[in-house]
Amino acid sequence: GKVNWIKWLFTINNFIKTIYLFFRLVNDLEFFKIRNKAIAPFVYSRIVGLQAFLSSGRRNPPISSEIDQILDEENFSKESFVTLFSQAFSLAYEKCGKHISHHPALSLFKAIQCFDPRFIQSNVANHDMMDYGIIEEFHCPTDNLIQEWAIYCGFNEPAGEELLDLDEYWQGKTRLLPELSALALVYIWLPVSGVDVERSFSSYKAILSDRRIALKEESIQMLNFLYFNLGYIGCDLLDCE
Repeated sequence: GKVNWIKWLFTINNFIKTIYLFFRLVNDLEFFKIRNKAIAPFVYSRIVGLQAFLSSGRRNPPISSEIDQILDEENFSKESFVTLFSQAFSLAYEKCGKHISHHPALSLFKAIQCFDPRFIQSNVANHDMMDYGIIEEFHCPTDNLIQEWAIYCGFNEPAGEELLDLDEYWQGKTRLLPELSALALVYIWLPVSGVDVERSFSSYKAILSDRRIALKEESIQMLNFLYFNLGYIGCDLLDCE
């Protein structure tokens, strides 16, 4: 009757919440909202993890012991829930393949994993600079860059479980590996979503107003720096004109 229908809806709601929380726990989607850390070299491994999770869910959707108990108490068929959410995982997996797996930037994100020292030190197979040839500077490297790369690949540094601060890491290598660190400090800060790019275009529109049509490149760079940093001290660049 009506009571059983309400209980059934409650069960569905709890099941969805459990799947959602488990999904976030495994894949940490909040990772892609990080703006104050250099995370570009970690993007590819996160995507691979997401695809693996969705692929596994197609065959065996995760069901917590709590949900399992509710289904037993309410005499609901577990098989029907498994079928329903297997279909949901399959749909998500297909969309992931359509919109992410063939994205033109994916190969670049795969290559810039090389600026994560843990990735390089995890396997000697990751030491071939030519594997990252999509990075223009690695396609025709200078002698100094080749030497610095060899030094970098020879490091054996302790690995922790926390997300490595790549900006701090490469800032600390500027004396030992000046050319490689300068390159790394560009690529590790690549935007990881279109939101960042769209926001930057909106900002540039504000910077390059009708009153600033003859700015030199150096002036644009300085205004850009001020625009994105004055906000931290509570000042609006446009209000200061």
